[in-house]
Amino acid sequence: MSKAETEEKRIKRKAKELKELEKWKKEQARPKRKFYLLYLMVVLCLVFIVDTVATEISVKMKAEICHYLFDDSTAVMDLLGMLASAVMIAGAIYKSMSDRFGRKIFLVLNTVAMGLGMFIVYLAGEIGSAAVYVIGSLFITFFIAHDMQAVYVIETVPSKYRFTILSIVTSVASLGSILIPVLRRNIMGNNTELWNKVFLIPAILGAVVGLIAMITARETDVFLNQRIKFLEMTDEQREAEKEQRHAEAQAQGGLGAAFRFAFRHKQLRWIFICTMVVSMAMIGTMYYQQIMTYGYEAAYGTSTPEVVTDALMVMPIIGAVFTLARGFISDIFGRKTVAVVMASLAVVGMIGLYLGVTFVWNPVLVGLFTGIYVSGYWCAADAMGGNMSAESSPTNLRASIIGAQSLCNMVGMGVSFPAMIAVAAIAGNNALGIACLFLVVIPLVVAIILFLAKVAETKGIDLNTVRGDEWD
Repeated sequence: MSKAETEEKRIKRKAKELKELEKWKKEQARPKRKFYLLYLMVVLCLVFIVDTVATEISVKMKAEICHYLFDDSTAVMDLLGMLASAVMIAGAIYKSMSDRFGRKIFLVLNTVAMGLGMFIVYLAGEIGSAAVYVIGSLFITFFIAHDMQAVYVIETVPSKYRFTILSIVTSVASLGSILIPVLRRNIMGNNTELWNKVFLIPAILGAVVGLIAMITARETDVFLNQRIKFLEMTDEQREAEKEQRHAEAQAQGGLGAAFRFAFRHKQLRWIFICTMVVSMAMIGTMYYQQIMTYGYEAAYGTSTPEVVTDALMVMPIIGAVFTLARGFISDIFGRKTVAVVMASLAVVGMIGLYLGVTFVWNPVLVGLFTGIYVSGYWCAADAMGGNMSAESSPTNLRASIIGAQSLCNMVGMGVSFPAMIAVAAIAGNNALGIACLFLVVIPLVVAIILFLAKVAETKGIDLNTVRGDEWD
């Protein structure tokens, strides 16, 4: 390529950047309406609800989907579901695009796309196609992974209220997921042939909420400031910043350096080990609806979808309470306390779920125990994982260590998920309950013991001065 051609491209690029700069400055100058933050939080609550419903609806309808689209073969359904891992890897590239094109477009796009994914699942039920269901499921998985609504809260709310507001908003979203059992009861009832109709209203909700977000939400100030600063830089300044970032990345050392550092130091080593063990217990969050369905069917000798719906109705309330309480308990009693208490509650919840469906307890009580297991598990995993590992890592390695720890989750699921598929293929769906009981309770009990014995409290740690070797 000649120098003239290179210069011509540079001139065209600068012209495009100037046009983009004018657009963002115009957006930045646009005055915020009175009570903007308040109604933005309402809109973000709606987006969180769409996200939560899209995340949970296939799990809460899993037995019906398995029956009508996969001939009751849980093993086949879950093998196809493993394609989601590849989709999540591709999603990392998509997520980074918001740093270039802005947060708002992806807030709107993700919300509408989640609705579209649920609509594709609805169509799969209409035509009886497992292949179309897989497409819809992958669509949902891709777009729920990005949590642009959480980015909006973090970049919009004043720092002193940031995590309190985020906790409140996510609690409302947990409560909003009660929409799924409400739709099960009022649309499907005991006629499971109508299972796909449950997806239709959330699909429409996704489109409507996306439209509301497009009309009412502004671009975040954090993005505008960063993007305008970049566009106003000269090429020389950009090159210098690029070299600085490269040097910082070298200092971070990447995943290899993060793993080496973590396993050389006691605190992080045991947090990583506990993460691997705890992640095995995630498997129950994928199978609880089937455990209820097949357990009650075995007891009653017939399909009992309304009984399962009664149990599912309780779970969002438990989820909202746990989500709201977790942050306050963590700040008062410490991260380690939250992790151990929540993991212990998850053990009690899983045992209660299994005994409840085995001995045909009241479905409300079964739903209570299931909610305690699911919510307790996620609260414990978050405390053991992201919170305590971040507070046990030096600044220059923190991002790499958090990234490395996410791979530890894959280790645990790499054990329990194939085990459940094998159980379903060999012993059938009625064996899912006892298999989940062992794969959830044993890892959680082991993790609790290890956490109590080997991991130190991190409450009050100064993130700017922590070295990671204080506990050696």
